[in-house]
Amino acid sequence: MPRWFGKIALLLWVPLAVIPGVSLLAGHLTSLPAPQSGDTVLTTNLDALFPATTHTLRAVHVLYERCGCSSRVAQTLLARGARADVRELVIIVGDDEKTIDPARVAALRARNFPVALLSTKAAAERLHVVAVPLLMIVDAGDRIRYAGGYTNRSESRVIEDARVIAEVTAGRQPDPLPIFGCAVAASLQRTLDPLRLKY
Repeated sequence: MPRWFGKIALLLWVPLAVIPGVSLLAGHLTSLPAPQSGDTVLTTNLDALFPATTHTLRAVHVLYERCGCSSRVAQTLLARGARADVRELVIIVGDDEKTIDPARVAALRARNFPVALLSTKAAAERLHVVAVPLLMIVDAGDRIRYAGGYTNRSESRVIEDARVIAEVTAGRQPDPLPIFGCAVAASLQRTLDPLRLKY
C-alpha cells in the first residue's frame, strides 16, 4: 500500500471524527443563552401556566426531556422535595408534550412540585426559553430576579439552585451561572448541531 494512501486516510479521518464530536458536545463547551430579565412576554405566559399565589418568589426549573444535565437537576429536586419558603415550579420541555415521561412528572408532583409540560416550540415561542437546564426566579412584581444555569462549570455535579434561591430570598442579586446543557429552540439546535446528530 502506498505511503500517501495512509496520509490521505488520516487527513480524512480527523475531520470525520472531530466534527461530529464537537457538534455533540457544543452545549457543554460554551454557555448557552438565558432569557432577558425584562421579558414581559415570558412573565405573562409564566403567570398563565402558574397563576400567582401568596408566595412572593417563584423558582421555576425548566428541564428538557432529552437532556442529561436536566436529568441531574431533576434528580436533585426529587432528592430534596419542594422548598417551603418559595413556590417551586417545574416546566418539562419535550419535542412533543406527548413524549414526556409520565413517571418523571408523577414523581415530581409527588414531591410537591407543580409541573407544566411544553413542547420545544411552545417553550421558545411563549417563554423565550432557548436552552436548558434553566433556573428562573421571579418576584411578586413579575420581575425576573435570576435567569441562568445551575453549575459554575460544564459537567459539574454540584447543583447550586439552593444557594441561588437563598441569595435571592435574602434580597441579594446573584450573578447568573452559565447554562451548560441542551438547546430547545430549533434555531439554536441548528446552530449547535448543523449535522443533526443530536437533535
